Amino acid sequence: MFCPKCGKEETGNAAFCRGCGESLGFPAIGIRKPSCPKCLREIDGDPAFCPYCSEPLKPGVAKKTSWAWWLLPIILTWLGGIIAYLCVRRTDLAKANKLMIVGFVVFGIWVVLNLIIVFGFICADSTGH
Repeated sequence: MFCPKCGKEETGNAAFCRGCGESLGFPAIGIRKPSCPKCLREIDGDPAFCPYCSEPLKPGVAKKTSWAWWLLPIILTWLGGIIAYLCVRRTDLAKANKLMIVGFVVFGIWVVLNLIIVFGFICADSTGH
């Protein structure tokens, strides 16, 4: 912390600046730095994300998630959608919901295509061609 009057850095938990005696705005006893709710480590300053575990610290701030999460529901269909949802929901709930929907839609397309193929073979066999 820096003194607002003289700019001298105060490294301890002092209530007054050691350089000019200016009040630093907080009592000397019981001072604690803010801590991350996820990893519980003390944090200096007022960052938007924890520097140790990247947990968002301010409301409305969402951590960016990788585009690669979209591959999971496309490749593994409904199972990939559920896995992607469970992994992404804490950082970006809207994207997590979309990932799960994509998984189920891809699964539905897969089922329809398989039914078309199976009924195509059944119809071809019944006509004798």
